[in-house]
Amino acid sequence: MQVSTGALIARDPFGPRSGGCILAVPNGSYRVWATVVDVSDDGIPEPRQAYLSVAIGDGQPALLGSADELLVPPVPSFGAFTGTDHGLLAVHDAAVEDSVLATRTEAVDRGLWAPDIGPGYANVSLDPASGANIVVSGSGWGDGGFPVLATYDRDDRPVAVHVDFGVIGDHPDDQPGLMRKLARRLGFGRRA
Repeated sequence: MQVSTGALIARDPFGPRSGGCILAVPNGSYRVWATVVDVSDDGIPEPRQAYLSVAIGDGQPALLGSADELLVPPVPSFGAFTGTDHGLLAVHDAAVEDSVLATRTEAVDRGLWAPDIGPGYANVSLDPASGANIVVSGSGWGDGGFPVLATYDRDDRPVAVHVDFGVIGDHPDDQPGLMRKLARRLGFGRRA
């Protein structure tokens, strides 16, 4: 994903911009990925997206915490949070206007079924001249509101941001013990 204006937005690709979470990040071309888990309990695979992540730094992740400090002012009182009413979440350069996205709706819809990435994902060019694009993923269980987390290196520099679709456990503030166990298993410390 290309960012050339110092900010990215995580949002519903077909909903209003106001529901998105805008984060300050360095300009650059970033890797975007989805963490998919099998939530089946009957042996029939049921894959769900647990996180949509964007790598924004080169360090090794060591700490897991909120992405609140990356929020672009004015900072909402509820912190780094986003949501969807369409079962999809997208990330793109925050400067891309809704009017541009509206012209690419059909391309995003077609992209969700393109065989090169896999069903439920899309990577669509928005402006070939600037390289702006939008990356779209399914949002775990579907519609809802989602916290935006960040991983940091040992020097407290951001490494990646992660939209937590609530598929694995609960939000860290709801069950800190669970998140500490998960972070330890993944080799991360916990950021206060």
